[in-house]
Amino acid sequence: MAPPKNQRRCWTLYVGNLFDQIHWKGVWQVFDRHGQVLYVFVPSKRVGHIFRFGFVRMRSEAATKRVIERLNNSWIYGFHLYVSLARAPQDAYWRRKEALGRIERNSNPSKVDGSSGESRH
Repeated sequence: MAPPKNQRRCWTLYVGNLFDQIHWKGVWQVFDRHGQVLYVFVPSKRVGHIFRFGFVRMRSEAATKRVIERLNNSWIYGFHLYVSLARAPQDAYWRRKEALGRIERNSNPSKVDGSSGESRH
């Protein structure tokens, strides 16, 4: 399944050490000053009970670079913010599922060439 049109070319940032009481709307406001934000996610989970983290999806590569340059190692609400490109774990479920889907699509030539899938004997 393809991502929505407005998220096909976007960059996801990892944001670490967020203020405990910050809402996703507050993160949106901070990042939107540096480029168009498409999505913000701040889970309630804390890493090691030390700090909160979140993810920000940006529209353009230029805005992503600008945000990293300006906000990484900055201080917001007394917290030392860390901003970097997000990395997916190597064994992520969605990667395995996507790879399996590609293999299944490519292994069935009748589906690839657009035919009805009926075998010809």
